[in-house]
Amino acid sequence: MEEVRDTFCKRKPSTLWGLPNWCFVLLSSLFINASYVFILQFYFDFNMVPDFYSILAKDLLDGGAYIIRLEEDVFFRPPLYPLFLATIYYFFGDGHFPVVLIQVILNSLTGVLIYWVIRKIFSPSLGLWSGILYTLYPLGAYYLTRESTVILFNFLLILLIMIMYQFYNTPNWRNAIVFGGIQGLLTLCQLFFQGFPIFILLFIFIAILFHFRKEVRKQVQFSLWMILGFSMIVSPWVIRNYKVSGVFPLIGTGGGYTLWYGNLTLTDGKDFNQLSPKEGEGFRRELKRIIGGEEGSSVTIRNDQKLYKEAIHNFIRYPKETMILMFKKMFRLWFSVYSFDMQKYQWMVSAIQAIIIFPAMLGFFLALRRGIQIAPLLLVLIYFQVVYTVFNASLRYSIPIMFIIISLALYGIVETYQWLPIKAWRGDYGYR
Repeated sequence: MEEVRDTFCKRKPSTLWGLPNWCFVLLSSLFINASYVFILQFYFDFNMVPDFYSILAKDLLDGGAYIIRLEEDVFFRPPLYPLFLATIYYFFGDGHFPVVLIQVILNSLTGVLIYWVIRKIFSPSLGLWSGILYTLYPLGAYYLTRESTVILFNFLLILLIMIMYQFYNTPNWRNAIVFGGIQGLLTLCQLFFQGFPIFILLFIFIAILFHFRKEVRKQVQFSLWMILGFSMIVSPWVIRNYKVSGVFPLIGTGGGYTLWYGNLTLTDGKDFNQLSPKEGEGFRRELKRIIGGEEGSSVTIRNDQKLYKEAIHNFIRYPKETMILMFKKMFRLWFSVYSFDMQKYQWMVSAIQAIIIFPAMLGFFLALRRGIQIAPLLLVLIYFQVVYTVFNASLRYSIPIMFIIISLALYGIVETYQWLPIKAWRGDYGYR
């Protein structure tokens, strides 16, 4: 594997202005995140509003059941983020400022973890700028002031990738259990991640077929340890759901609704919030036709099963239209604004994304060509792309993996710079 050279100056690559790189990333991220919060709350008035998550968290603190206002048992909101909020409320009160403060700190620590990951893959300088640019990424800053799983999920996802590299370098049962456990935490944060263990098992199976035929027993053992770690984390939630619903195994609902509307050709695979008022009327009529006159939302267990069946039926009935729609969703994941009210910013968002994604494509091919170990990053990217292409897609779902795109873009830009005929300037400030 080719060694990646460090960038930009002759200083010690592990320090900047006398500070360790990780410390510089942390301090810079704290300042950037705090600045974004100030701008969002005082200039754009993006303050927190009550959400299911805060309602669930307060109910838990009051010793109540895991229910929402409609007094329905909740299966579509996994428990990790409500428990995160409940912990903050317990120690600091239920105001929105402590939540914002903790999320600012957590997002800054995510920048530090990104530094450590990219430092190992590419170089200290690329790690430093990747951590800072992740924090600067404006489309992710919106979630700092929201009661949303995004900030917590991003932190856990970077932690998962760190463990993936740790497991790659030191494959043992302890790392396999931790790897599975963090997948469990991510699943209890956002339900779409429940398929990732299956995706990893499929990857291991393919690897055994083509590369590790002599290590079948070892790979099977590691897979079992990973499943054990995952099961240890999600089993309390699954047991709770079984006691409440009588359905086993049940990690959560909402997948049927998402699969149905994400492939509904009538509304071009868009959720209700993405539609105009006129389109929304057609959406409601179609939904009512499927779930009938039964009370309850579209994410109850029974209605979720109905929507799964309807989605599969639509696949069979309209295969050509469904494939065209999935092709559109491949691009929506990276470029499409979610809310109908925010469509006026679509051009600006697309420009920001294009500036990052095109050099990232170059960085991706250069990294592959030079044998840099980016397989764990690619596995995560592929999983996100596949899941959201099959279900539904908009730009907000790509935010957790934008640090990968930013890092590859930096690598592509830096490597391209080496080809430019500016040797005099590069001799003073270029690669060491």
